[in-house]
Amino acid sequence: MRQTFVFPASDSPAVQLVFGLRRGKLKPVEPPAGAQSTEVAFPDGRRGLLVSWKKRAPAAGAVVRLDVGEERAVVVDQTWAPPSAQVEPLFNGSTPGDIELSLAKPTQRAQILAWRDARAAAPHAADKRFFNQLERQTEVDEEGVWTAIDDLPDSVRRRALADDAVLARVRLGLRLRQREKSGSPYEKGPARPASESELEDLRAVSRIFRVCARELGPDAGPEALGLAFLRFATGNLMLLSDADRSAPPEVLDWKAKACQPNSALHFYFAEFADACLASKVDVEFWKPLYPALVFSLELFWKTYRQSELMPLPLGLPVAKLAPFTPPIAASTLAPALSGFEQRCGKRVADVHRKFVQWYLAPL
Repeated sequence: MRQTFVFPASDSPAVQLVFGLRRGKLKPVEPPAGAQSTEVAFPDGRRGLLVSWKKRAPAAGAVVRLDVGEERAVVVDQTWAPPSAQVEPLFNGSTPGDIELSLAKPTQRAQILAWRDARAAAPHAADKRFFNQLERQTEVDEEGVWTAIDDLPDSVRRRALADDAVLARVRLGLRLRQREKSGSPYEKGPARPASESELEDLRAVSRIFRVCARELGPDAGPEALGLAFLRFATGNLMLLSDADRSAPPEVLDWKAKACQPNSALHFYFAEFADACLASKVDVEFWKPLYPALVFSLELFWKTYRQSELMPLPLGLPVAKLAPFTPPIAASTLAPALSGFEQRCGKRVADVHRKFVQWYLAPL
């Protein structure tokens, strides 16, 4: 596949493009007129392209065409050299050591998210976009990757995503569920009602989920969203392929977290839904989704369990038995969910408790 990149007019003698994490190389098939280009490989797996002119970029701008293989190339940074920089060494066949082009390196999260966006293709492209967007909108370590949600101020989102906010309530619900017995007063989630500030946090995070769900399409109903979570839990949304096996270990570790659960934190989805229902937050959204989220726990465990007899402490990584090949076919998920809903009926919260006790070791 060939892509075209257009540079604006500039008096700079060189520009460095940095692309999101890629498994392939960038092969110029038509460099800008009067320029030379060289590929730059970064230790973390990013690819860069350095383009330089003997004096300066043409006043009318420049065009470079690249062969990018099968994966769409996403530019995550574009840095121009100062007009006074000397670039003659590049034309003599060596790397220009006196050009400072790495003034604004893209951060890890931006690289990873750009790579994931480029990989969100069929099958289940809309599902992949949903989870990519959900990760972007809930990133707590780097708020710069957020995109604006009109009716959700960043200050409210920042507080709602803090460890001591919604996440603390979700952890409490899981721990109570791990210890309770059938018929206990805690059977339907956290022991105490949500406070006013907790309600605001629940509404904020619920709002993020609802906005991200738009990636599934304007007419997508709860069935489509439920199936997306089932595909996620069973590895059917992986962005990896066999071609990624040759990637450096540190890059593969980043890629292996793409559109699949990587720990027992997957149980938080169902617990958050139950907390919203108990607090009457967006009930029309979460009520039809809750059974699918509970059922996804069983499928998740079948896909990623360490063994039949080794439950996993909450929050620790799970062993991926088949990181490139989902063991549960996506075509079986809709019938399986329908059968699950018929079996459990109105007992979803009780089944939720049993799944937590079966699959998560007591803390």
